[in-house]
Amino acid sequence: MQIGLKRTLLLLAIVVLAAAIPSSAARQSSYRLIEDAYANGELNYEQKMLYEMMSIREPQALPADFQSDAIEVAKCATEIILEIRQNWDQFTPEGQAQFREIMARPSATNTYNSPGGEFKIHYNITGSDAVPTADTSPANGIPDYVEWLAAYADSSYRTEVTNLGHRKPPSDGVAGGDARYDIYTEEMGYYGYTQPEGAGPEAWNDAISYISVHRNFIGFPNNDDPDGDQKGAAKVTVAHEYYHAVQFAYDVGENSWFMEASSTWMEDVVFDPVNDNYNYMTEFFSVPDYALNSNTGLHMYAAFIWPTFLQENFGVAIMPQIWDELRTTTSYVGTGNILTNNYGQNINQQVARFTMWNFITGSRSDGLHYVEASHYLQVPLVRTHTTYPTSGQTPITGKFPDAYGSNYVRFNIPAGAATFTVDFNGDNSVPWIVNLLAWKMTPTNTYVENQMSLNVTGDGSFTLPNAGNYDALIMVITNVSQSINDRSYTYGASYTTAPNYAVNVIATAADSVYSNTGTSLLFQIENTGLLDETYNVSATNSLGWAQTFSPSSVTVAAGDKADVTVNLTAPAGVMPATVNSVSVTADATSVVGVSDTDSGDVLVLVMHGDADNSGAINVSDAVYVIQYIFASGPAPTPVDEAGDANCSMPVNISDAVALISYIFGGGPYPPCNPF
Repeated sequence: MQIGLKRTLLLLAIVVLAAAIPSSAARQSSYRLIEDAYANGELNYEQKMLYEMMSIREPQALPADFQSDAIEVAKCATEIILEIRQNWDQFTPEGQAQFREIMARPSATNTYNSPGGEFKIHYNITGSDAVPTADTSPANGIPDYVEWLAAYADSSYRTEVTNLGHRKPPSDGVAGGDARYDIYTEEMGYYGYTQPEGAGPEAWNDAISYISVHRNFIGFPNNDDPDGDQKGAAKVTVAHEYYHAVQFAYDVGENSWFMEASSTWMEDVVFDPVNDNYNYMTEFFSVPDYALNSNTGLHMYAAFIWPTFLQENFGVAIMPQIWDELRTTTSYVGTGNILTNNYGQNINQQVARFTMWNFITGSRSDGLHYVEASHYLQVPLVRTHTTYPTSGQTPITGKFPDAYGSNYVRFNIPAGAATFTVDFNGDNSVPWIVNLLAWKMTPTNTYVENQMSLNVTGDGSFTLPNAGNYDALIMVITNVSQSINDRSYTYGASYTTAPNYAVNVIATAADSVYSNTGTSLLFQIENTGLLDETYNVSATNSLGWAQTFSPSSVTVAAGDKADVTVNLTAPAGVMPATVNSVSVTADATSVVGVSDTDSGDVLVLVMHGDADNSGAINVSDAVYVIQYIFASGPAPTPVDEAGDANCSMPVNISDAVALISYIFGGGPYPPCNPF
């Protein structure tokens, strides 16, 4: 029931996307007509796949009911070809024969070798597959359009193979005329496709292939390319399809969702300004509850956000590392192996971080997450809560999180809240990760990231302190199962209010000191009440050492902090390892009984080289050591180690030499002194 509802929601998203696409793309393409007929039981599976292959290669041969001049602008036809290949044994001998005939290489009368030498472009200048024949830049007998494709292919090769270090697609020998990689141009209702032809030379599941792209890219969706939509569509198509060819060098049978997600990601790596992939975003951001590897609709293309997250967190080199792993395993396992072995990270935790990043987009962006976050869409909220307490809340029907899917719940924090607590109880059949974003919206978006601690049954609680400092708390709920969909949970929330007058004293750190020297300790007085307040400050130490502190009175605005410094002197002769506990107390002046105390420890250490315990290292220490060694003078004080200037023990003439060298000759400071 849940999956059916989700499909309905996605169909609505597809309608919205189609409405945003101009010209013929707003009508039903041949692919959509065929899919609808199959869904209605008018075609069997073999007929569906045969007609879809015809829509790529022989659209004019389709039955009239399936012919359309609308471009399937939101789909790479490679997926159709791979589906045929992967389900080959399901087809009848007659069907297989038809597929072989339709899937033969395109014919072309002209070729052009790319300047980089890696590609051969096959094209026609007449007939239904003719490319634009304009030849002005330069006027050299080669259509400008063909030269564009060659240049885009060379750029794709440099980025994907030379710079990133991916494997080069296996050679097809002389199948296209020579060993160069073949790119054909055709009239088709798609951006393009990459067709595997046969097994490659390696022991794993690699394959030789060729690419075919649209003959002119006229009428495709808008993009951001400063050179224009036509060139932008051509650029990203070449980069996308060539990355499929690269993928086939590793595993031609890899999960189609990861092939399409990473090929769509590669468009942005090779040709960043184009942003054609923005046309797919609604089918990811509008359904965050869908499985990351969902192949419903265009979700797999929109899932380019996942490799984008990996790139921006671990560097672009992670993708060739993952594909190298995929020669022997599948996308989730391979990605998990690379994250663990190369980066010391857990895939489930990274998916949960990914879902958290996906909230911080559009007008919610803080400039610290996705580079292009402000241009991305925003995930929808499951609910927004404004009144508390609330309990027993469950996901909205049709939005239960699938495997590696997520839900987002917003809690608006009431004025005067001191703490805000969220409880969560997840379905025990899957693992969960619940992240919390404490969100302050003005003057700019800022977030504090937290993770709820869950027990083995998926239950947990999180309390946000100083809740009044934030506008909202966002709960990001992620089902981190890799295969189990539509899981439920319950949650609740409550808050406590702050009193008018309250205080929190904070010892910022422990400290250490040498005998007969002084140190300073920093404390903070935090006003955790709702009103501004003045506090009287006092300080003590457990051993009664000489001390001063300032200030003795502080006025602190509600929610702010003030510093108090305690200056402390260790007496001469105090033994190393002695610990003195220093305490600061703040008492509110407006009301009796509002008080708090915190303590910090001071540890006494040995100052090596200060043999006479003067609190400093100077020439008198060298004299002191010499008298101790040669004239039966007193031992170093407070312990023998004080005379050990070179940290070698026992104390001997080398320590006197080390002291003289330090004092008069710029020699080293005693190396075992911590400061």
